[in-house]
Amino acid sequence: MSADLKQFNQFLTLAETGSFRRTAELLNMAQPPLSISIKKLEESFGCELFARHVRGVTLTDAGLAALPYIKQAVVAAAQAKEAAQGVSHGIRGELRVGFVGSATYDVLPRLVPVFRRAFPDVRLVFFESTTVQIAAGLRNGTYDVGFARSPLLSAESENHIILTQDEMCVAVPVTSELAGRPSITLRELKDYPFICHSSSEVPGLNYLFHFICDAAGFTPRIEQEAAQIQTLVSLVESGLGVAVVPSCVADHPRPAVRFIPLVSSVPVQTGIALLWREEEKIPLVRHFYNAAIEVFQRKESENNSRA
Repeated sequence: MSADLKQFNQFLTLAETGSFRRTAELLNMAQPPLSISIKKLEESFGCELFARHVRGVTLTDAGLAALPYIKQAVVAAAQAKEAAQGVSHGIRGELRVGFVGSATYDVLPRLVPVFRRAFPDVRLVFFESTTVQIAAGLRNGTYDVGFARSPLLSAESENHIILTQDEMCVAVPVTSELAGRPSITLRELKDYPFICHSSSEVPGLNYLFHFICDAAGFTPRIEQEAAQIQTLVSLVESGLGVAVVPSCVADHPRPAVRFIPLVSSVPVQTGIALLWREEEKIPLVRHFYNAAIEVFQRKESENNSRA
């Protein structure tokens, strides 16, 4: 026969009061069942834990030896319950977050502090990745949520919401004859070498780039492909070509690169999307989703009020 948590609580209360009657009152139970329960606890331990006296009980040497361990067991059980309930309710645990590099420009700095203040016992674990890898990671359980760059193709687009929207601009070396232009059309760049997003790692942006080039009436000369926006900008800085990138990068200027607004005959927008795992949102993911909605809907409202 093994002891249970109820018996441990009865043991601690009896050790504190020294009285079966007072213990039964505090535990809201009759005295005979309490006496039977303590006796069964002693039987399971194989020794007497209490010495019975006319005026009450005291701990035996065996009871004194068991006392700190029973206290630890009760505390551990309470902590286990708290931890389990915390995870179940989405206020404790670990959230694995995949993100593309450009999410660090605006989305993560705005969202993460808000979420951490609301859920300080949640550990956020971040993995820099690409849009394709994030979508795959959500499917196979590597990530719980992800921040990817839109537009998303069908294989990546399930369970997502767009948090931010950016216009597109053109990154050119500061030494280029284009660097002083206030704006530029894509057609004017048809003879320049391009650095574009990887077709295998960032298919949505790659598709968008080729789509707007086609709308402008030319096939671009691709000098190099890259997965991350920061890499595209670095390659432009190195003088390898020009690149069409989200306008959010212009908020983080590079001395050797100029960002020129793009004038396009077709709508050209990209943004950061929040993606989550295919099954119904677990509580922790739901809390993260709600925090993102609150932060970025508030930002949109602020922008509209200023307009």
